[in-house]
Order: sequence, then C-alpha cells, then structure tokens
Amino acid sequence: MQRIVIVGGGIGGLCAARAVALAGHEPLVLERSPVGNAIGAGLMLWPNAVHALDALGHGSAVRTVAAPAQHAVFRDATGRTLSEVDSEMVGRRAGAPMLVVERPALHEVLAAGVTVRYDSAVSAVDERGVILAGGERVHADAVIGADGIGSVVREHVCPGAQPVDTGYTVIRGIAAHDIGHGEAFEAWGCGEIVGGAALPGARSYWFYEAPSALVERDPLAIVGATNWPAPIPAQLAATPSESILVNRILRLAALPAWTRGTVALLGDAAHAMEPNLGQGAAQTIEDAEALLVALRASNELPHALTAYATARRRRAHMFQRESSRFARIALSTHTRPRNLFMRLSPEMVRRRTMEALLRRHAPPRTVSP
Repeated sequence: MQRIVIVGGGIGGLCAARAVALAGHEPLVLERSPVGNAIGAGLMLWPNAVHALDALGHGSAVRTVAAPAQHAVFRDATGRTLSEVDSEMVGRRAGAPMLVVERPALHEVLAAGVTVRYDSAVSAVDERGVILAGGERVHADAVIGADGIGSVVREHVCPGAQPVDTGYTVIRGIAAHDIGHGEAFEAWGCGEIVGGAALPGARSYWFYEAPSALVERDPLAIVGATNWPAPIPAQLAATPSESILVNRILRLAALPAWTRGTVALLGDAAHAMEPNLGQGAAQTIEDAEALLVALRASNELPHALTAYATARRRRAHMFQRESSRFARIALSTHTRPRNLFMRLSPEMVRRRTMEALLRRHAPPRTVSP
C-alpha cells in the first residue's frame, strides 16, 4: 500500500480518493477550506458521468439524490422553440440516465468514507509530497492535483500554464419552483443564455451567462433585465438572493503534459472547460475512473500515472474544444442564422451527435467493485 496525497476536496478530489482506495492504496485528501460544506448550485450528469460513477461504486447512491433529465428544449429569447432532445432516449441508448443533482448533495455522497484534512492549503509540490502554507511537509508516494482552475499542483507539472478568462460570467441559483418532472431548458438570446433543469423535491436549478461587462452588482436584476420566457421569471422570484453564485468563466488551453514523475493533474486542474456542454464534472469523474483502471493495472506509480494521462488527455481535450465551439454558437450575436440552423437541424442528427460523444468513453470497461 502506497500513500497518495490528493490536493483538493471537491468532486475531483473525492472521486480520486475513492479510486485510490479501491486500487488498494492509502488516500489523503488535503482541502484548503476550513469546513466541509460544499458550495454550489445544480449540476448536470451526462450518462458517461453516471457510468464512471458506477465504476467507482457511487452510482446507486447518486441516483437516490438526483432527478432524471428526460426532455430538453432549446428556445430563442422570445420563447420560440428552436429544437428539442429526448434526453430519456439518449440515456436509454447510452445505458445510463442523464441526471440533475444539487452539488452539495453530490458532494455528500462522494465524501462518504473519505477522510479529508481541512484547513490545509498547499503552497508547493514536489515528488516527495507537498508543503502546506504553514510550512509543514506532508510526505507522499504520489500527488494528485485536483485543486481546480487555480491549481498549485499544475505549476509543478506545467510551469507557467495559466487559465484564460473567456470574458463571460455565469450566475447560478436554486429556486423553490417546480418546472416539471424531468424538464431541462435553455433560451438563447443575443450574446447571452439562460437555462435550467428540474431538481428533486419540486425545486429547480437555473443559470444565466453573459459578457462579464454586463454583469453588475445585482445579479437577479441583470438576469431579469431581459424578458426571458417561462419558467425563468418564476424561478427568479423563488430564488433567495443570498444563495446566488456569480463566477467568471475561465478555461485552460490544452496542456502539453498532465504528469511529472509521481505528480499528476485531474479535473479542472488539467482540463478546465467552458460549461456550455455540461461536461466539466463528467470529465472529472471520468478522470477518476481512468485513474482507478491505471492504478489497478500497475503498482509502479509513475507508470500508472502516465497510463492514466494517456487514456484521458485526448478525450478531455476534445471536450475542451467542443465546449468552446458550442459556447460560441449559443452566445452568438448573429441570432437569425443561428436560430434558423437550430430549427432546421433534425432531432435525430442532434441526438446521434450526443451519442457519438458519449460512446467515446476513454478507459476500458472494468467490473464495478
């Protein structure tokens, strides 16, 4: 048994810890925040993410706290339907459902059985372990950097690699408003988007994305400034202002390497992408599954980490590209040709495109623990 330190106690860090433990090693999660309360709004889990959660042994528990996404509709800013997708059929054909979950509920499931050392900010990394902000050294046989877009570990693996500000900001909230079981939606305006999905307990998730220059101090007022179609007005009215999350959207260019000796990157630290395909969390969870496969295949940690990165980089980079491409379409200011394209694109073509992405699952299938 070898000790593997995981930097970051979010979705990626908790899934990585699960993979390390299932492979027979000792995980230690270091999280810089002083408490274990996850912050976040809603999260879409595509079938590929659910498959990966199944491989990690979390699938059943996640299904109990999530709601299925059965039908998705895309509209223009006036409410006119541009396209629809049978999400339930996509899930059936992919062999796993598409789910929507509140981030804190997902975090609670993933944290079960994982020991996290909180208030442990990492200031430096090397192949002997990490150094905490207070000067303490934590020794390790390997280090996994799951510390997000502002990763400290990434500076060791790829010195100088910095996130790129896309120029957009996303506002997110949870509403005490029922939009209908299994429903998900987006409405595309001129350089801005709103969207959302149904959550368990007659609640719903919503988001608004726009150029950062447009987002002022009062997020709800900004979202409500445009006469967005239903259900956005009712969701805004049912959202406590103190629960609103506002985040600039950052992304990474494709990194030349994810590993350096016994140090590896995972999740947003390796491949932060724009949120418009809803694949950020899914690709992070896939990382953890691939890590499990690699660690089970070899006890030589440098070899296992290299194998993990080789299995994942091409697919994750593809989703980085596709997420940015889709964002440019959805956020286009050339609304008439974009909307016409969406209306004329057959539903079967859109569904098959989604299915093609889901079929390209990186790690080989293994027997679930």
